[in-house]
Amino acid sequence: MIKRLQEMQLENYKETEQKYKESRAIIHDIKKHLNVLDDLQKEDAQKAKEYRDHINIQMDKIFCGFHCSNRIMGIILSQKMSKAKTEGVRVDVSVDEINIDFISDIDITTIFANLWDNAIEACRKAEQNKYILFSVSKFNGFLLINLENSFDGVCKTKGKAFLTTKEHHEGIGLSSIQASVDKYDGVFKTEAQDKIFKSEITIPIPQKKDI
Repeated sequence: MIKRLQEMQLENYKETEQKYKESRAIIHDIKKHLNVLDDLQKEDAQKAKEYRDHINIQMDKIFCGFHCSNRIMGIILSQKMSKAKTEGVRVDVSVDEINIDFISDIDITTIFANLWDNAIEACRKAEQNKYILFSVSKFNGFLLINLENSFDGVCKTKGKAFLTTKEHHEGIGLSSIQASVDKYDGVFKTEAQDKIFKSEITIPIPQKKDI
């Protein structure tokens, strides 16, 4: 787990450094962009709009980090979403504003990082329609975490448990998720059908006690 956290920190530093370099380049040329926009606006309003849209797209690419109420989850989702998109995976994420501070940072990392790593790895092997659908919501006092992803349809199982298809890999990802979910009296379910893999986690949210 310490190694996983160190790897995530390194990834975060590299990503931050790259975005810093890209933002410096845009800031350095901002006056030139403004001058071009000013001239275009006088001559061709449509081209000025297209140019402005292009600049906005470049800015969005730099500052597209995922933001939510939990800092650790936000960092994890930013990294994993960016990684998935660079590998041609369509990503659809919906996260409600829910306080999940009752889950430790270590367990948040274990649950979310492993879910996404498994999904990205599975999408790599899918021939087409590579996608990840992810949501975090609250219902009747329960935290619901759902992830659906495409895969090549090849599954290894032992009893009711799914095993990794990676060569020379211990495949502890799913068991690590299960161990973390168990700490909070939660339920972790997985299902594979028609080249679609689904993971569903349900964790009861502790009720605040009146003082």
